Parts: sequence; C-alpha cells; structure tokens
Amino acid sequence: MKCCKSFLLPGGQQVPFCAYNSVGYREQARSRLTAMEPERRRAHAEGRRYEPRPVTFSFPR
Repeated sequence: MKCCKSFLLPGGQQVPFCAYNSVGYREQARSRLTAMEPERRRAHAEGRRYEPRPVTFSFPR
C-alpha cells in the first residue's frame, strides 16, 4: 500500500498515515507524548526551552 501522507513525530521520524492509524502507532505515540507533557509544562513554567525526546515504537514480532 502506498501512502502519500505521513505524520512527523518528535525526533524527526516520519510514519505513514495508513500505518499510523492501523498498526498501533497512534496509541503508542499518544501514550509517550502524554508522558512527556509534565516535563514540557515544567520547562515552560521555568521559562526554558523544551527539547522533546524522540518517540520510539516497539511491536511484538
């Protein structure tokens, strides 16, 4: 399947739209980004720049 659209995640990784929605990337990305949110808010409150960590994915084979 060829996908024309992709999602750009923190860290620069591109995930094809069709894989993002069907293989479980969305749920993993959401959980990891939600886990980073307190750190982002803390950096904002302290007035410093927030550098997000790359989002990585793992799937059982």
